[in-house]
Amino acid sequence: HTLIKEMLQNADDAQATTFKVILDKRTHKTEKIMGKMMVPLFGPALLFYNDSTFSEADLEGIQMLGQGSKQTDKQKIGKFGLGVNVIYHI
Repeated sequence: HTLIKEMLQNADDAQATTFKVILDKRTHKTEKIMGKMMVPLFGPALLFYNDSTFSEADLEGIQMLGQGSKQTDKQKIGKFGLGVNVIYHI
């Protein structure tokens, strides 16, 4: 539930009007992967979608683990710098 909550908060902060969670049950070919430990990354997968545009500031923000790029914006839910860390953990 934490992952979905964090992704929903990110969508809200980005002023998205649509948010979807999709279970992709497909698996993809693994013949040409770099190692056996990567096999689980080829499916199934949980996908998240929102209709907001990913900006340069968003890219910079996800590269600052634990610092949070929304700290000064009191209108943002994700102002504590934790959201994307959940994704990296999973």
